Amino acid sequence: MYNKRIVCDLDDTISFTVNRDWENAKADKLVIQKINQFYDKGWDIVILTARGQLSCGGDYTKADKKYRPQIEKWLHDNDVKYHELSFNKPLGTYYIDDKALRPDEFVACLLYTSPSPRDRG
Repeated sequence: MYNKRIVCDLDDTISFTVNRDWENAKADKLVIQKINQFYDKGWDIVILTARGQLSCGGDYTKADKKYRPQIEKWLHDNDVKYHELSFNKPLGTYYIDDKALRPDEFVACLLYTSPSPRDRG
């Protein structure tokens, strides 16, 4: 069954840091604008992060406790609309996924309210 959900990474996707200065991360306004458009059209938005996987030894609960307030503040300050913030992203060198889009591809995509053509076949 088709669902209207976007799962978006946080660090180096919608926020960019210098020397891991999380509080002063720069926002990718174009990606955030597109996320908010989908949110406003009724899509579920999940922000998925691996932040804390190194500093918390892979403990998702510890990472959540340590970084949730900081991330929620950053998301609020940068007007990111979302439904869920998840720390359950494992560290990976690469993520291979048939639904993957790079941020620039996401910004350029049309706002679909039904499955994309490649999902209909």
